[in-house]
Amino acid sequence: MQKELKILMLEDNAYDAKLNIIQLNKGRIKFVHKLVDNKADFIASLTEYQPDIILSDFSLPQFTGLDALEIVKNKYPEIPFIMVTGSLDEETAVLCMKQGAWDYVIKDHIVRLGPALKM
Repeated sequence: MQKELKILMLEDNAYDAKLNIIQLNKGRIKFVHKLVDNKADFIASLTEYQPDIILSDFSLPQFTGLDALEIVKNKYPEIPFIMVTGSLDEETAVLCMKQGAWDYVIKDHIVRLGPALKM
């Protein structure tokens, strides 16, 4: 029996969050999720929600995915962190991986989300 994953989504666009959920369901991944869109809620959710994995947008209005990655890397390095973004070019993707992201998924290729999460 597959464990139900607790996913913390850092995303400011409700439509993009819904696309993430659709792709995870298509991948037959059992999960519950919590959606946050700002730094304060993100930090609080790390301790209160205790996610198994984090899916983060790269660009948010007041907070970036790299900022979130730095927080996770310093306090919870065992939590897998996947960058899910529409603004990621190859150079930025390499930067994310060097900074500690476990993987990245470009929103134009969102079908990769299920397989990336399974890995």
